Amino acid sequence: MKKQIVNCYFALAAIHVTITIGFALVFGINHPFFSHYEINKVIGVIIASIATAIPLYAIAGFLFVIAKEHKKYLLKAAVIASLIFTATLSVLWAISYLLSTNGFSQTTWLIYILSNYPSAIIMNRIINLPDLRSPLMLLTATSPAIGFVFGVFIRTINENTSKAGK
Repeated sequence: MKKQIVNCYFALAAIHVTITIGFALVFGINHPFFSHYEINKVIGVIIASIATAIPLYAIAGFLFVIAKEHKKYLLKAAVIASLIFTATLSVLWAISYLLSTNGFSQTTWLIYILSNYPSAIIMNRIINLPDLRSPLMLLTATSPAIGFVFGVFIRTINENTSKAGK
């Protein structure tokens, strides 16, 4: 089980890097939904950002299950690995938050933006400091995990139903 969790974690990290590179090549430093940003109303762009990232990770999670031979505890391992991955991104968000509020330059947000590019790139162009430092921005750390687990869940259910029908 522990080996499966580690494999899921590194697979999610590799998927994250791949999606980050692809997203960066397609959109550059702009998020497709940034035009919907309004000062002091950051929740809309957060939801749009999460909604953009979740399908990418769901497809990756779906494909990840196809590549695995032993699927007995795969969903449980994917959930645990995703929680650890979310915790890692949350710690990076907290570090960026603390550095930016304690007198360091605003470029410290690049630590978090680059580590969670598909979801957090929305923060790159926010100029209102209360919006940038909003605790709601921490929600962007959940999208890789939610999407990955959703994809693994859908594929696992699909395989279990197809086996039951035989």
